[in-house]
Amino acid sequence: EAKRQAYIPLVAGSTSRLLASLSTAPLELVRTRQASAIGNGEKVVPGMMEEFRLLLRSNGFSSLFTGLAPTLWRDVPFSAIYWLFLEKFRNDLSNSNSLGTWGGRYYKDQGIQIPPSIEVIHSFISGAGAGAIAAFG
Repeated sequence: EAKRQAYIPLVAGSTSRLLASLSTAPLELVRTRQASAIGNGEKVVPGMMEEFRLLLRSNGFSSLFTGLAPTLWRDVPFSAIYWLFLEKFRNDLSNSNSLGTWGGRYYKDQGIQIPPSIEVIHSFISGAGAGAIAAFG
């Protein structure tokens, strides 16, 4: 059961990043093309919709997803690892007996709700730890 539960944030994180990347890829491409044209002193297509039309007319629908593969190779594993460790760290902190008043178990054992300040600290530590592991791991 615990092993199956560990896969939930892994699958959810990677799936959500995949869908987010697919939906924003055309916008990122247009933004990058326009910024590059401005930076190189080239003629800029006026407006995003005109840039979309130009790409579709000249190269077809698939051209809107140019450069998507490297983005997916970078972002999907990062998100999967990030969400896996974020949930693990949150669970570990909220069930820890060894942290005294900093741990969630202290409050649960007394039948008291965990103070918001402790939950914020747990979220910050969990996010920072998960981000570090996903970025450097």
